[in-house]
Amino acid sequence: MSKETFDATRYNKSKNKPFEEVLEASLSRRNILKGGLGISAMTAFGAFGLAGCNSSSNSGSVAGGTSGSQSQAVLNFDSIAGSLTDAVSVPNGYKAQVLVPWGTPLNGNASAWKADGSNTAEDQLNALGMHHDGMHFFPINGNPNDGLLCVNHEYIDLAALHPAGPTVLNGARTVVDEVRKEINAHGVSVVRIQLDNDVWKMVDSDPLNRRYTGATVMDISGPMAYSSHLVTRFSPDGSQARGTLNNCGNGYTPWGTYLTCEENWPGYFIHTGTQTEDQKRIGIDGSGTTRYAWETLAGHTEERLDEFTRFNLLPTGASAQDDYRNEANGHGYIVEIDPYTANSRAKKRTALGRFRHEGCTFGKLVAGKPVVFYSGHDSRFEYLYKFESKALWDANDANPSHRLATGDKYMDEGTLYVARFNEDGSGSWLPLTLSSVTTSGGLWPTIFQRWRTLF
Repeated sequence: MSKETFDATRYNKSKNKPFEEVLEASLSRRNILKGGLGISAMTAFGAFGLAGCNSSSNSGSVAGGTSGSQSQAVLNFDSIAGSLTDAVSVPNGYKAQVLVPWGTPLNGNASAWKADGSNTAEDQLNALGMHHDGMHFFPINGNPNDGLLCVNHEYIDLAALHPAGPTVLNGARTVVDEVRKEINAHGVSVVRIQLDNDVWKMVDSDPLNRRYTGATVMDISGPMAYSSHLVTRFSPDGSQARGTLNNCGNGYTPWGTYLTCEENWPGYFIHTGTQTEDQKRIGIDGSGTTRYAWETLAGHTEERLDEFTRFNLLPTGASAQDDYRNEANGHGYIVEIDPYTANSRAKKRTALGRFRHEGCTFGKLVAGKPVVFYSGHDSRFEYLYKFESKALWDANDANPSHRLATGDKYMDEGTLYVARFNEDGSGSWLPLTLSSVTTSGGLWPTIFQRWRTLF
């Protein structure tokens, strides 16, 4: 989560005890330090009895607590001295270099990056996005010195993106190319890089170099595909969504695809009328303008296919097919990208839940057992989740001929669980299924129908 997009609002209004209070009741600060475990290690299931990777158990065993011995692990490099120098400092034997910064052209359709911010929206569509975040390297033919780097672009810096910052008149945006450039600066880049004489370089205009932006058409996959909750004027059958936004954490799959996580995406949408319960719960803005006020260009004579109108969720038509009341329902997912296949369309994996995803990591693979993915909701007082596939792992799927079809197999059907931590040091995974009972005694389907969302 970046400072730029941090939202301190507590949207979880439940009476569930926050993890901080559970931890305080379970362990003293002295015991944590004595055991050599920091808070981050504790939250990584180490001190609580959550069933681990590939376990379908929804009950955890009581953890054995911390040991009195300190870890013997050591860092395999010399530490560096503190410094106020405005530069990257690395230990002896290491070096740092700048690689594929914002604005680097991916092909011949983009002009060279200009420091004054005068590059166009078309330039940005064909160049590296802004503010790199999660990334992963995919070797080509097993070569560690030649491969595809997938890079997230979480947010934008308006002052740097335009020569004089954004053009705003009476609180509204006025220049279409500026806003298109901002939308194109979001998303994911796929870029081929090679190690040449001990220096990493981008392969100019490689056929696999490409962008997925805040406007790229993507397929909805899993239980929400073709659902009435995804119907919009752009996608009347609920099969597609436009763009991926605020891509922070990431992951990858055992079959060689990239996973990008949509994190603080609610701030890009607004609904100034009577919001649904799910819109309130997830944090859709209800007044003023969105983070970058893109919706204020709605109805502009240069607007194409409601590219700006869609960020306003206020119902204006007779049905969902006539407006964008459901546009935000196409966001908040784990998005799967096949880096090795040019022009392949990304898929939003709705079975893994809809929330502000931060990271997506799979557990230990065991033949004949489910594939398990873990993800966290990166907002205050939220939850940790795991998804267990219905399909059982087949090692032959590690090198498939069709990677996204393999993703369909393992990521479109399964069970989503939420973690519960107990004060006695135990924990459990609670399944979010049609038969799940809520804390108020109701059934999960009732909540689902009322909130019209999946998370």
